[in-house]
Amino acid sequence: MLAGESGCVSLASMNDDEHQARALFAQGDFAEAEALFRKRALAAPDDPVAQYNLGVTLGKMDLVVEAMSFYRRTIELNPGFADAYINFGTCLNELNLIEQAQQSFALARQIAPDNPVPVLNAGIAALALGDYETGWAAFAARWQLPAYAKFKRAFAQPYWNGEELAGKILFLFAEQGFGDTLQMARYVPLLAARGAKIIIEAPPALMRLLRSLNGAPRVITKGEKIPVFDFYCSMLDIPRAFGTRLENIPAQTPYLLADAVESAAFPARSEKRRVGLCWAGRSSHENDGKRSLKFSQLAPLLAHQEIEWISLQRVVPDGDVSLLSYSPVWDWGRKFADFGAAAAAVTALDLVITVDTAIAHLAGALGKPVWVLLPFYADWRWLTQRADSPWYPTARLFRQERRCEWEAVLSEVENQLSNIGDSF
Repeated sequence: MLAGESGCVSLASMNDDEHQARALFAQGDFAEAEALFRKRALAAPDDPVAQYNLGVTLGKMDLVVEAMSFYRRTIELNPGFADAYINFGTCLNELNLIEQAQQSFALARQIAPDNPVPVLNAGIAALALGDYETGWAAFAARWQLPAYAKFKRAFAQPYWNGEELAGKILFLFAEQGFGDTLQMARYVPLLAARGAKIIIEAPPALMRLLRSLNGAPRVITKGEKIPVFDFYCSMLDIPRAFGTRLENIPAQTPYLLADAVESAAFPARSEKRRVGLCWAGRSSHENDGKRSLKFSQLAPLLAHQEIEWISLQRVVPDGDVSLLSYSPVWDWGRKFADFGAAAAAVTALDLVITVDTAIAHLAGALGKPVWVLLPFYADWRWLTQRADSPWYPTARLFRQERRCEWEAVLSEVENQLSNIGDSF
């Protein structure tokens, strides 16, 4: 966010270049905006706002190290500039320096104790480091941010924070992505075991699959009439209410089940092992440029002709359609009507190799062996440094060693395919 847009700093005046730079920034033309903001920053080296605005724009261009230099200069000029500390911490996260990022967020909280952004950022950092007690509590700060207003629900009934549920009806609502809902669905059988009757409000694509959960949840979609209930809760807040720590994550799988008849309808196996691929996530995801691959990058894997390759991509990126059609990969994904169909396909496989998308969570929830390819700074749920996941016992994690470099990751995956033979 540019200075003057957050409420923390206001500009007394702006020249024509600054107006134009802001307009270009708002349009997403960061390269052109950067040139104008740089001109202003060089002309006013002692203006913290000019230094900060250039830092923000460089950050949008993923020029993280250079952006940090301008945030440092901003802080030198104005030690009370809370947003500069927040964005400096975000850059440290991108460099996988999460403990240092926490320090930056803590300084921002001291300066602006009523700002929920550094609280949330510090909470996500704590979750990534496995400090769930701190992380879950701070993660609740998201509800104070306008960006999360579209997910927030408000009812006369109380929000569930771990109260006794015997004989009660609990309304759970899916909050963000498909993967979040699939990950947190594991708690539904545990809630039912506490005597609760469960109603889940979920996207249509998940409804059929979620009905396979133990505990006989009633599954509806947003817009349907909500039955009477006693408590409500976001599915992403269940771990906090449960007091989830690393050592007590409910990790028994499978907790979701595919339809057996639907699974049997997929083509019969040959003598080859069958491996599913998902190489790209939703393009609108804010981190998609770092988490997704191009299909052409999978060439070293596809050289394994002893494997029958299956595409699980529901949406194939435009640039990959032609290559996929001429490849040895069977295209199952584009026929998936919902996650129930995707689950049936995954059940028919021996292994899933995927970037960090909902397919990773689907395979893990089904108890299917899954290799997850992670960017250098991975989402909090995959923790740091580990090659395993306490959330999914069948998952194996392959992490980038350097930012935005997939070659070593894919080389390691290819080596593992060569080494394991028929063992997967």
